[in-house]
Amino acid sequence: MINLIKKEITVTIGKFIAGIILIFIFAPMLLLIVDIRAVYSLFIFINLSMIMLICNTDLLAEGNNNIDLLMISLPIVKKDIVKSKFIIYGIYSVLYNILIFVFLSFMCEYSFLAKIGGLRNGLSPEIIFYSLALCLIYLGIIIPLYYYLGEKSNVIGYVLFFSIFAIQKIIDVLIESSVIRSIIDTNSWVFVSMIFITALIIYFISLRISISIYNKKEF
Repeated sequence: MINLIKKEITVTIGKFIAGIILIFIFAPMLLLIVDIRAVYSLFIFINLSMIMLICNTDLLAEGNNNIDLLMISLPIVKKDIVKSKFIIYGIYSVLYNILIFVFLSFMCEYSFLAKIGGLRNGLSPEIIFYSLALCLIYLGIIIPLYYYLGEKSNVIGYVLFFSIFAIQKIIDVLIESSVIRSIIDTNSWVFVSMIFITALIIYFISLRISISIYNKKEF
């Protein structure tokens, strides 16, 4: 299992670093044109986008290069291959959320760009768990679909990626309807904890489903 995780890190670390660089370049510019509520939407949008990109490109690349055929030819338990994917994507989700939270909070507090845009307050830490929950839910959907459909999931992957724009619009509506607003204005740890726990359950169920699909899959 450890070797599989190391393999996943080796394959995906370049995508992870590239995502961080893009965030550091473009996120500060966006602070010029958003208010504090939009910063929360921006935080969620960036995290979901990065997870979509790193997951979709990694899974599709492995499918195109027939990595699964190589992996099952080795003395490796199939379920460990699936588990390593879930573990590394989960780790990247946590790292992205923490790094982007620190970066955007710093920008909101100290950047002259944020002050020009009217932002002088940082982000509430609850948003990390809320955004992480959305990332886990997304992963919980796309990974088993990939194992079930194989390369056919390519289209679904792109649809899910571009659907982030639709999700962003939904988030904006939720803000106005005080769902995310409650995270911003009040201490909503109970609300966020329920969403996060639900996401963890979905992620675990998705892991079991993915293992079942992968074990039955013919290569």
